[in-house]
Amino acid sequence: MGTGGKHSRVVTSKPGSEGAGKWGDYRNCDLPMWTLQNALEHISKHEKFDYIMWTGDQPPHDVWMQTHESQLAIIRNVTELMLQYFPGKPFLPALGNHEGNPMNSFLPDYVTGNDSMAWLYDVLAETWTASWLPSSVKTSVKHGAYYSVQLSKKLRLLSLNMNYCYALDCPLVHIIGHIPPGTNDCLKAWSNNYYKIINKYESTVRAQFFGHTHRDHFQLFYDDAAAEDQPRRATAVAYIAPSLTPYTQMNIGYRVYTLDGAHAASSHIVLDHSTRRRHIQ
Repeated sequence: MGTGGKHSRVVTSKPGSEGAGKWGDYRNCDLPMWTLQNALEHISKHEKFDYIMWTGDQPPHDVWMQTHESQLAIIRNVTELMLQYFPGKPFLPALGNHEGNPMNSFLPDYVTGNDSMAWLYDVLAETWTASWLPSSVKTSVKHGAYYSVQLSKKLRLLSLNMNYCYALDCPLVHIIGHIPPGTNDCLKAWSNNYYKIINKYESTVRAQFFGHTHRDHFQLFYDDAAAEDQPRRATAVAYIAPSLTPYTQMNIGYRVYTLDGAHAASSHIVLDHSTRRRHIQ
């Protein structure tokens, strides 16, 4: 199952206009905590799945109010909720652009001391490995909030942020990240290089999962090596799941994937997926 999104205090509208309702609002308003809890409770009772892909962006959009401490408090609070509603369920988390403070700020690893990303990456390393990921990935999470884990003998998952991508050196791979390549929020040079990697390893990368846009859509990758007089061949698909926040003009949602399962001849491709949407009353 794939999910992502934000929650926050409910933001009211201009004086004299109608404010946000108890369960949220379709305007520039993130999800209140009780709506998040209601959504997680619903998922825990009504869905059957093997693991959860969590594509980042836990903090809300009130970036002018955020501090390192408030970011970490939200990460811990949401993690506690996930553990409460999905005890023992494997999670595969990715870092979103809103986890940084200031937003979108992720300093390179050669910046050390108080100005480094240790305030965030060290906490993610402890939080993610406490219940979900093996302790062996602590070093890479502390280094750049990325990791690689093996889900089966033939499948490995790589979790990437926007600064790191490394060689795919295993039989089959799933990639989970936050900002999809090719979108306006993704650096064009990074997106172009990522595109080349996906095309080069098209027989290795069996699926890609992203969030960030809040929309329910997908992306197709095409073979750039095709001759000009030949139709371009699709090489890969990136699945982009909706968000649990209604920000902006969105019904809250999540997506359930059906994968070719863990058997000797598994292709590990996405066989089907279904999006669950809930409207705010």
